[in-house]
Amino acid sequence: MFKNGLKKAITFSFDDGVADDIRLVALLNKYGLKATFNLNSGMLSNRRVHWMFKDVRPVRSLYYTETINLYDGHEIASHTVNHVDPCVATPIAFYNELLLDKVYLEALYKTEIRGMAFPYGRYTDETVEMIKKLNYLYARTTKSTYSFDFPSELPLLHPTCRFNDAKLFQLAEQFIELEPTEKSVFYIWGHSFEFLTENDWQEFEKFCKIISGREDIFYCTNSQLFL
Repeated sequence: MFKNGLKKAITFSFDDGVADDIRLVALLNKYGLKATFNLNSGMLSNRRVHWMFKDVRPVRSLYYTETINLYDGHEIASHTVNHVDPCVATPIAFYNELLLDKVYLEALYKTEIRGMAFPYGRYTDETVEMIKKLNYLYARTTKSTYSFDFPSELPLLHPTCRFNDAKLFQLAEQFIELEPTEKSVFYIWGHSFEFLTENDWQEFEKFCKIISGREDIFYCTNSQLFL
């Protein structure tokens, strides 16, 4: 059972700490939804790191002073210091990225860092062992399960789907109608910079409205699934 004896939970996970998180957090708060935001501590004061996403150049990071209270009520988790690829970095380099991001984020935000999301969703058996050694509760991948099964491969945490998946509303209907006998989780992930148009924001708000305010659902951050 989750909090208050509930069997269904919904949680969100968003990566990179980009400027669009400001609008996203406000939207989640409006509907009483909870999310985990995976941050790169080494990029919290660097706006010169950019890339192109579908012809749009996202603002890669918010300054630390702009994020100090932004995520209040949600969870902050690790995404490595510099968003390094787990399958490219040397083992010692990736271990340090995991260790130091946890240390830096805990010092900056005065909160315990319990989880992380793998950059690019990539991982190896060796990096999973690092996650265990550093006592992370979970490590999120980008592998969509399209199911509501409670995670059984911890620390690996596979999401149900991406927030802009074509099946999102179909899954929402299934989850609302679900009457589980065991713990069930609807887990949505993405990046706020993927909201490219006003229609994207409106569609996601429509989803938030549909899924929110239900007495049989536990609205939680990632780590609250396991606490």
